Amino acid sequence: VLWREEAARRGYASSIALPLKIGAGTLGFLGMYSERGDAFDEEEIGLLTEAADDLAYGITALRNRRERDALKEGQLAQIEALNCLLSATVQALATTVEVRDPYTAGHQRRVAKLAVAIATEMRLPPQRIEGLRLAAVLHDIGKITVPAEILASPRKLTANEFEIIKMHPTVGYDILKDIGFPTPVARIVLQHHERLDGAGYPAGLKQEPIPLEARVLCVAD
Repeated sequence: VLWREEAARRGYASSIALPLKIGAGTLGFLGMYSERGDAFDEEEIGLLTEAADDLAYGITALRNRRERDALKEGQLAQIEALNCLLSATVQALATTVEVRDPYTAGHQRRVAKLAVAIATEMRLPPQRIEGLRLAAVLHDIGKITVPAEILASPRKLTANEFEIIKMHPTVGYDILKDIGFPTPVARIVLQHHERLDGAGYPAGLKQEPIPLEARVLCVAD
């Protein structure tokens, strides 16, 4: 009664309320008023019902897009956090080598700088360049198992000592293989001492089986 009196005061003689449905739910309603009695015939009701359905679909699509955008922002933030964690992991590993052999740590940084410069000149994709940089920073991580007296030896190494040195790519691979790098960092480290003529180590690979990043790292090294 109160609404009828208020509608009459405002000059409303008829009204229509159409639900905004999506699936089994209702978002709200579309309300229309007229100063004429029985203003909405069957054809108009059909058109307005269709308009209400379109409006409900549009509102739902807009909300879904906002939810997707929010989810995407959350995913990007998570990826950034993971990248920071990955960088911290790499730095921790590199520092481990630096503690044992300051020369090796400085060498790794210089090799990384050279490798990135070469890869940039070659116009490799950014993701591959970043993977190469990580591999370069860590390429001597396997030397952590090499006795300090061999690493810092002031004389030429014996054949047996050099065989120990030659194990460091495999050791490095074993250390890195289970870390979730987005690029094959562990494989690059494993094969950075391979040579195109098969004279390298540890597997004596030739030509194509050696990934491009490992070849670049070999040259920079």
